[in-house]
Amino acid sequence: NKLHFALSFMNIIDALAILPFYVSLTLTHLGATLMELTNVQQAIQALRIMRIARIFKLARHSSGLQTLTYALKSSFKELGLLLMYLAVGIFVFSAVGYTMEQSHPDTLFKSIPQSFWWA
Repeated sequence: NKLHFALSFMNIIDALAILPFYVSLTLTHLGATLMELTNVQQAIQALRIMRIARIFKLARHSSGLQTLTYALKSSFKELGLLLMYLAVGIFVFSAVGYTMEQSHPDTLFKSIPQSFWWA
Protein backbone atom coordinates (compact mmCIF):
# COMPACT_ATOMS: atom_id res chain seq x y z
CA ASN A 1 0.00 0.00 0.00
CA LYS A 2 1.69 3.18 -1.21
CA LEU A 3 -0.32 5.52 1.00
CA HIS A 4 0.54 3.52 4.11
CA PHE A 5 4.22 3.59 3.12
CA ALA A 6 4.16 7.35 2.43
CA LEU A 7 2.57 8.08 5.80
CA SER A 8 4.88 5.82 7.80
CA PHE A 9 6.71 7.35 10.77
CA MET A 10 10.17 7.23 9.18
CA ASN A 11 9.02 8.87 5.95
CA ILE A 12 7.36 11.68 7.88
CA ILE A 13 10.62 12.23 9.79
CA ASP A 14 12.53 12.36 6.50
CA ALA A 15 10.08 14.88 5.06
CA LEU A 16 10.31 17.08 8.15
CA ALA A 17 14.10 16.85 8.09
CA ILE A 18 14.43 18.21 4.55
CA LEU A 19 11.54 20.67 4.75
CA PRO A 20 13.65 23.58 6.18
CA PHE A 21 15.89 23.55 3.12
CA TYR A 22 12.97 24.03 0.76
CA VAL A 23 11.32 26.62 3.00
CA SER A 24 14.49 28.73 3.15
CA LEU A 25 15.00 28.27 -0.61
CA THR A 26 11.46 29.47 -1.29
CA LEU A 27 11.81 32.44 1.05
CA THR A 28 15.10 33.39 -0.59
CA HIS A 29 13.42 33.52 -3.98
CA LEU A 30 10.46 35.49 -2.64
CA GLY A 31 12.69 38.30 -1.50
CA ALA A 32 14.95 39.54 1.25
CA THR A 33 12.17 41.39 3.07
CA LEU A 34 10.55 38.15 4.20
CA MET A 35 13.88 36.80 5.48
CA GLU A 36 14.21 39.82 7.75
CA LEU A 37 11.18 38.76 9.72
CA THR A 38 12.27 37.31 13.03
CA ASN A 39 9.38 34.88 13.28
CA VAL A 40 10.17 33.31 9.92
CA GLN A 41 13.80 32.79 10.85
CA GLN A 42 12.83 31.26 14.19
CA ALA A 43 10.40 28.91 12.48
CA ILE A 44 13.09 27.80 10.05
CA GLN A 45 15.50 27.17 12.92
CA ALA A 46 12.86 25.11 14.70
CA LEU A 47 12.36 23.04 11.57
CA ARG A 48 16.13 22.52 11.23
CA ILE A 49 16.12 20.78 14.59
CA MET A 50 14.11 18.03 12.93
CA ARG A 51 17.30 16.95 11.12
CA ILE A 52 18.30 15.27 14.36
CA ALA A 53 15.28 13.02 14.01
CA ARG A 54 16.95 11.27 11.06
CA ILE A 55 18.96 9.31 13.64
CA PHE A 56 15.81 7.28 14.22
CA LYS A 57 16.10 5.96 10.70
CA LEU A 58 19.67 4.81 11.37
CA ALA A 59 18.54 2.97 14.49
CA ARG A 60 16.92 0.27 12.37
CA HIS A 61 20.25 -0.72 10.83
CA SER A 62 22.60 -0.35 13.81
CA SER A 63 22.65 -2.97 16.53
CA GLY A 64 24.45 -0.54 18.84
CA LEU A 65 21.70 2.05 18.53
CA GLN A 66 19.08 -0.64 19.02
CA THR A 67 20.83 -1.71 22.23
CA LEU A 68 21.04 1.92 23.38
CA THR A 69 17.33 2.40 22.66
CA TYR A 70 16.45 -0.73 24.62
CA ALA A 71 18.63 0.39 27.56
CA LEU A 72 17.01 3.84 27.62
CA LYS A 73 13.51 2.37 27.45
CA SER A 74 14.19 -0.09 30.26
CA SER A 75 15.68 2.58 32.55
CA PHE A 76 13.09 5.29 31.85
CA LYS A 77 11.92 5.58 35.47
CA GLU A 78 15.46 5.79 36.82
CA LEU A 79 16.40 8.49 34.33
CA GLY A 80 13.28 10.44 35.30
CA LEU A 81 14.25 10.19 38.95
CA LEU A 82 17.78 11.38 38.13
CA LEU A 83 16.41 14.39 36.25
CA MET A 84 14.09 15.18 39.15
CA TYR A 85 17.03 15.12 41.60
CA LEU A 86 18.96 17.36 39.22
CA ALA A 87 16.07 19.84 39.05
CA VAL A 88 15.70 19.91 42.84
CA GLY A 89 19.45 20.43 43.23
CA ILE A 90 19.44 23.30 40.76
CA PHE A 91 16.52 24.91 42.56
CA VAL A 92 18.08 24.53 46.02
CA PHE A 93 21.54 25.76 45.05
CA SER A 94 20.18 28.66 43.02
CA ALA A 95 18.11 29.72 46.05
CA VAL A 96 21.20 29.43 48.27
CA GLY A 97 23.28 31.43 45.79
CA TYR A 98 20.61 34.11 45.54
CA THR A 99 20.31 34.32 49.34
CA MET A 100 24.07 34.60 49.84
CA GLU A 101 24.53 37.23 47.13
CA GLN A 102 21.40 39.24 47.94
CA SER A 103 23.17 41.73 50.22
CA HIS A 104 26.00 42.39 47.74
CA PRO A 105 25.27 45.59 45.77
CA ASP A 106 26.86 44.44 42.47
CA THR A 107 25.27 41.01 42.35
CA LEU A 108 24.19 39.43 39.09
CA PHE A 109 21.57 37.34 40.90
CA LYS A 110 18.58 39.69 40.85
CA SER A 111 16.13 36.81 41.35
CA ILE A 112 16.14 33.08 41.98
CA PRO A 113 15.30 32.24 38.35
CA GLN A 114 18.28 34.32 37.20
CA SER A 115 20.52 32.28 39.49
CA PHE A 116 19.33 29.00 37.89
CA TRP A 117 21.96 29.44 35.18
CA TRP A 118 24.71 29.56 37.79
CA ALA A 119 23.39 26.52 39.63
